[in-house]
Amino acid sequence: MIWSILAVLAIIAFIIGRFIIVPIMKRRRVLRNAWKCSSYITPSISEDFDRNISVKSNVKVHQTCNCFGFKKRRRFYNQNDIRRLCRHIRKELARSKLIDHFDPLSRRIMRDRIRDSCYKKTELASMEIAFGYHPNSDFVRVFTRRAQEGDPAEGPFSGPYEKFVLDTVQSHWIYGIPPPLSREIIQLVAEMFKEIRGKEEQDENLNYDDME
Repeated sequence: MIWSILAVLAIIAFIIGRFIIVPIMKRRRVLRNAWKCSSYITPSISEDFDRNISVKSNVKVHQTCNCFGFKKRRRFYNQNDIRRLCRHIRKELARSKLIDHFDPLSRRIMRDRIRDSCYKKTELASMEIAFGYHPNSDFVRVFTRRAQEGDPAEGPFSGPYEKFVLDTVQSHWIYGIPPPLSREIIQLVAEMFKEIRGKEEQDENLNYDDME
């Protein structure tokens, strides 16, 4: 009899852990990382485009999908945050040409599969550029325009958006290809990480004060 009770308790504990505790921990981890960077908001899509498609992905105003990646991480981000766009939603946006509603910078980030925890949009030389990064990583993806013939050396540039990867420790561009205004970009990245580290230290100090 006691073994039956223990078996039932073990099953209950497994169910609680698998379907309650684990999802809560995953959500907290995502939200803990999300506070370190603001949302990267994309254009709203009209509810007129709501539909179910064969991959069980819904292109809705809330941009939802039933795939594992969406349920595990992407669903926790704010409405219209670019990080909600799993590969199924991106594929449907391209197929239905709804991607044309997105600006060129956002489309270039989507082409890179939206792999980073954080995206930050900023301005340089009267151009919009963006950084994709993980707060605890030394590498940053930089999305900026290439210079075209006839563009002024100081910008703005009229070429297509491309991705460049910066090693922030060595201030070195991976693959040896720097973007236009690379020094200015390195400075912007350094300032961004300085601000992030400052927020982390402030948060740690607040938590320490709460313990006293």
